[in-house]
Amino acid sequence: MAEGNLPAGPDAELPALVFGGTDKLRYLVSGNYFNQDGIIITNNYKRYTGRINLDASVSNRLKIGTTFTVSHGINNGINETGYTGSPVGAARTISPASPVYDASGNWQLLNVGPGSGMASIANPVALLRTSTNVLFSDRVLGNLFSEYKLLDGLTARVSVGVDLLNTRRYVFYTPQTLAANTVNGYGSNGTSSNINLLNENTLNYTRTLNANHSFDVVAGITFQSNREDRSYQEAQNFANYTLGPIVWDRLLYCLLPRLPFKNGD
Repeated sequence: MAEGNLPAGPDAELPALVFGGTDKLRYLVSGNYFNQDGIIITNNYKRYTGRINLDASVSNRLKIGTTFTVSHGINNGINETGYTGSPVGAARTISPASPVYDASGNWQLLNVGPGSGMASIANPVALLRTSTNVLFSDRVLGNLFSEYKLLDGLTARVSVGVDLLNTRRYVFYTPQTLAANTVNGYGSNGTSSNINLLNENTLNYTRTLNANHSFDVVAGITFQSNREDRSYQEAQNFANYTLGPIVWDRLLYCLLPRLPFKNGD
């Protein structure tokens, strides 16, 4: 049974990068797709990332710029309920004679079946194939700054940064697993929202006295705030456990064709 539990864990990554600019404007746009399968069946992680960097010299005194990164992750994890209840632990301790399916074609829940006199160990393949443990994460990292040259050697800089992180976890055991066989299914979901804001205001003065002596003075003030909200729910004894957790993913494509036409008459 362990062989059906541990396939290979390949991964794939597709990066993309575009950059360029002039002496007044520089830009960089990048994207990345990452997909990795774990060494346990159904275990997988996907991440989509996009990034924009922009620096502009508005005048001889003023410079502005921004960095903006967005990522979305999907982590299909495994359920852990102690060593012998976890897929890896169960696969290492369950009897080699215990089949994945019983004579009726259903999942064999216990080690060689009930009444065998052997320890009650969960069917690791059934646990992986019929349970859910998925974590969705969305993160936004942004920074905007402006830099102004007040006098020769004296520069003022103001920056505002934000870090937004939202996560959602869904866990579900069907009655076809040993963990939820007596409660007609078990499910839980939790959400977390974290907002981190940062503002920095600095003055920098640099002066060179001679070939061997110079100094650099920095003074400023910063403000930072953080807020986190969490929620959690769980339930069991589902009327219809075949549904499991319900998650909708929708993607909208919009094409805007345009064909200008001008008649001189």
